[in-house]
Amino acid sequence: MGSASPTVSFLLGLPRSGTTLLAHLLQQHADLLAPPEPWLMLALERFGTVDRRHPADAFLVHSATEDFFARIDRAAAFRALGDAAYGQYLAAAGKCCFIDKTPRYWMILDFLKLLYPDAPRVILFRNPYAIAASLKRTWAVPVTPSDSAPAYAPYLADLILGLPILAARRDDPRTQVVYYEELVADPLREVRCVVSALGYDPAGITSTTLGSTDYLRSAKFGDRKILSTNTVDRHPIDEWKAQLTVEEMQAVTDMVGTELLFKLGYEREYEEVCRAGVIDRGEAVTQRHREVFQTWWDLRSNLKIAETTSISADVNDQYDPTPRVKAQGLSSTSLSIKEEAQLLIESDKEQALRLANAELEQRLATSEADRAARLDVIYQRDSLITELQNEMKRLEQVLATSDADRTARLQVINERDAVITRLRGEVRQLEQEVGSSETERRAGENVINEQEVTIAALKREVQRLGEVLARSEADRAQQLGLLREREIENLKLKGDVVRLEQVCSTLDGDRTGLSAAIHDRDTMITALKAEIAQEQTARAESITTQATIVGSRWWRLGRRFNVAPSIEIPAQKLRMFRSETPEVLAYHAASTARALEKISARGLNISTVIDVGASNGMWSAVARQFYPTASYFLIEAQKVHETDLINYCRVTPKTQYILAAAGDSVGEIYFDDSAPFGGVASHKLTESARTVLPVTTIDHEVSRRQLDGPFLVKLDTHGFEVPILQGAAETLKQANLVVIEVYNFKITDQSLLFDEMCAFMRTLGFGVIDISEPLWRQRDNSLWQFDLFFIPLSRVEFTTRTYT
Repeated sequence: MGSASPTVSFLLGLPRSGTTLLAHLLQQHADLLAPPEPWLMLALERFGTVDRRHPADAFLVHSATEDFFARIDRAAAFRALGDAAYGQYLAAAGKCCFIDKTPRYWMILDFLKLLYPDAPRVILFRNPYAIAASLKRTWAVPVTPSDSAPAYAPYLADLILGLPILAARRDDPRTQVVYYEELVADPLREVRCVVSALGYDPAGITSTTLGSTDYLRSAKFGDRKILSTNTVDRHPIDEWKAQLTVEEMQAVTDMVGTELLFKLGYEREYEEVCRAGVIDRGEAVTQRHREVFQTWWDLRSNLKIAETTSISADVNDQYDPTPRVKAQGLSSTSLSIKEEAQLLIESDKEQALRLANAELEQRLATSEADRAARLDVIYQRDSLITELQNEMKRLEQVLATSDADRTARLQVINERDAVITRLRGEVRQLEQEVGSSETERRAGENVINEQEVTIAALKREVQRLGEVLARSEADRAQQLGLLREREIENLKLKGDVVRLEQVCSTLDGDRTGLSAAIHDRDTMITALKAEIAQEQTARAESITTQATIVGSRWWRLGRRFNVAPSIEIPAQKLRMFRSETPEVLAYHAASTARALEKISARGLNISTVIDVGASNGMWSAVARQFYPTASYFLIEAQKVHETDLINYCRVTPKTQYILAAAGDSVGEIYFDDSAPFGGVASHKLTESARTVLPVTTIDHEVSRRQLDGPFLVKLDTHGFEVPILQGAAETLKQANLVVIEVYNFKITDQSLLFDEMCAFMRTLGFGVIDISEPLWRQRDNSLWQFDLFFIPLSRVEFTTRTYT
């Protein structure tokens, strides 16, 4: 790579989070090497700390190395050692970049940054509930802290301490964040993104099959499950639901905390465990878990250091080369080689006891003051251990509440949830009534009266629940807490009732506003009738010229008044004019509504309509006349239309929107937002495209929102169609209809003419079946634009070659 030091990057994550899978997929790149878990940096961070039974005296080894490194640049020395190890490994493999995948590097992140400040870091996150289920299934780790033996504490520490540490580093420079769920959903895209972030050609990843895993079979570390499959498996994403009990889900929620779950984007998983019976005990419980495990962690670390640094003599003692057996009353020659060998092969436990006794005798012989100091240290350590044990017992007692109390509490909670659910249902019903038709609005007055009766019933229900909570005198102390909770719920319910009353009070205002809107619409229709009458009077010109004038004027009026002509003036309304002129009939024959009417008659199945460049939703309103049962997803870049989109989605079922531009990648893009019904996206900053907006891809949104095909995709994007279609490659495989606004002139450097668009769409497997909305340029009556309707080339229409 042009440098004497090898290129190193670090793959970080918790155990059982999928780091072995990601490392194996990265290793398939010709330039990347990701062996199983070197643990090298953890060993370097504790360099000089050896086992207390070391024959050269662990204390002397530690003191000597500390003194030595104090005189040189310790970080540079450790970096050189790491470079040497990584470099030899890379040279033997013939690759360029070493990816150190060791899950517990979360313990030494500052040490990694000190040695390799410029090394890229990849952090892999996974649903904490799935990690806990994998620990339970793979290594039989008890998920609840109260059931865990000390040997399992490090695994729980990964979740309790390691996860928030990694989450806090998500925004660090040169850090790439990957989610396990997205990795298994689209491994090729995610792995290529990581490769690109590391500075290598993503095209080097051509497949996500697992391939050869021989190097993992001989390794001592890494997930062994990967050896039993050849493809990336999506099933583990949801297996945790069946593998964890409700108590274990509650334990994971308490240990991780809802705040961290939401920060990492696992709101849906939290809602699922809540439906199973899990409750949020608050951040105080999570913080207590962290404090207890941090105390345990610090105590364990300090004890290990003490075992090394408290051997034999004090720091100020001079080195005595005489063997330690002399302190036991034996001469240096009184032990034979056979006896020394016998001592060396004693069991670890017995040898540890002998060393401890020898050290204790030497310490007792130094001075009473020193002995008192050591006893004080031991006493403090024992006190800390006792305090920790008492705290753990207290936590166990808190968690182990009585079954009777839990049953009563759950019954009250269930009753409360039933009331809240019923109230929310009534709220949703009222909101639907607000957005219904004029006839339904008139019927809404009766619904309001029924709501008042329901509210009175809810108040009586609240009063009955208050009486239930006040019954048991024997459990008065516990019920006082429940009564406080009930008072809070009553305040929330009263707030909801007040909000319902406010919504009801606004219905009259909404009705007045809607009446004004209807009046404005009627005024506009009257103006349009008058203009059409004028056109009929001026029929001295040719029919072709008249049709052009009417078509272009209707289009401009639609843009001006923010309406779709085919919505506000459909064919049945045009007949009310009593004179269907040829130019009106010609325009209607080429309208979007007519084109969709003809296409829907072909029996094309559409489950989801994706409207890109939706503006205020008027095109989707036309499409809904012919595909009323489909779901609608609207993508609009300009914020000026957000209020209209919110209102449209509120009153229209099965409709959602996103305020972003569409393109070929997820991130940000430049946009020309000078015209509310225009707007052009650009990958580069230009004189007109200066506003930075979020950009997404159709494939990303379809996957994230789990939209169902077959699809209808409509693009009104003013020359930016090719990048958008590239970002919809997977969606187009399930598309039955694609509608694109095309041009007869180059409106941007990257736009395609209509014939070029036809050729491009044929490469994607689509052919033209209809056109609509032709528009002629005002300055010279040249054909300016129109909409093309594409269907798959596999359709039977393209196999027929005759006119009749």
